[in-house]
Amino acid sequence: MFLQHWGSRPDEIAVSDERRRWTYVELDRAVRGRTEALRDYGAAPGHTVVVEADLSLEALVTLHAAFRSGALVAPLNPRLAPRERDEALGALRPTVVVSGDAIQTVDMVGDVAAVGRVDEGGGVEALPWLGWV
Repeated sequence: MFLQHWGSRPDEIAVSDERRRWTYVELDRAVRGRTEALRDYGAAPGHTVVVEADLSLEALVTLHAAFRSGALVAPLNPRLAPRERDEALGALRPTVVVSGDAIQTVDMVGDVAAVGRVDEGGGVEALPWLGWV
């Protein structure tokens, strides 16, 4: 939606919080970068991206990026108890989970989500966050 507005007003403030303000151009740049990162981790049509985050500019960027990737987007409350989170991930069967400070791929073992990249030995390696623009 913001792309419709920034063509005529690219340098106007699109969003802000207590730490920063982003113009439409800056917001679009952040979303494009995050979309590419999510796609690198497997976000695509036919896949699910879980976004587990509090309300923030970062969450806004991630949600827009997940939608742009074509994936099904499922926001998840970051305050869920571990069992509730596991149940939600088991039901959603996501390809990608974005959680606060990390983008993670998900390997489903039965109905249990092993979050991270599965290494050659079968272990789950946590993936680093790609950083915010």
